[in-house]
Amino acid sequence: MLGTGAAGLFSRDKPEYLTPRQMVPVWSDTVLHQSGEPATRGVGGRIMFYGLDKHKAVRSEGTLVVYAWDDSQGMQERSPDRKFVFPAEDLQQHYSQSRLGHSYSFWLPWDAAGGQLTHLTLITRFVSKDGAELTSAPAHVVLPGPGDGVPFYQSLAKSRRLRGSDADELRDTGGESWGRVHRSVTHWRSRSARNF
Repeated sequence: MLGTGAAGLFSRDKPEYLTPRQMVPVWSDTVLHQSGEPATRGVGGRIMFYGLDKHKAVRSEGTLVVYAWDDSQGMQERSPDRKFVFPAEDLQQHYSQSRLGHSYSFWLPWDAAGGQLTHLTLITRFVSKDGAELTSAPAHVVLPGPGDGVPFYQSLAKSRRLRGSDADELRDTGGESWGRVHRSVTHWRSRSARNF
């Protein structure tokens, strides 16, 4: 028979799942290489959830959905080009303990490696086991490749009624000032993600 001390030890090993109040996704371009398979270009991400303590990441249970828009051919309003769903029963397979605390890692395959320069907008939505919902701000990820991204920057300039020289400046800087401009033309996507 186990003593109370041992029982207490095992009870502490059981994961504690909390309802998050904040979600912080970090996305970056990456290429997946598998033996005997063509390399795949895509987006890798790490997501951290926070409860009442905004400085301490927590584990959570629920369904995660990532909506992706390909803005390479322009930024006209439309439904997401792709939707990646990670159901609640599989979420813990993505869990890991990092030096920053509890986190979840995800891979979003996009196309074969070596493709054209691609601009993506991602919005992450999480619905916890008890029904609480969180939706992230739009994130921009660039998949490197040949091309100059002209359609993307032209569409961005048009949406802001920028002069042609401003569009050229955005393109020439590699989109460094893109974040300030892009926020004003993608806010509607957060609303659309909540409606899916």
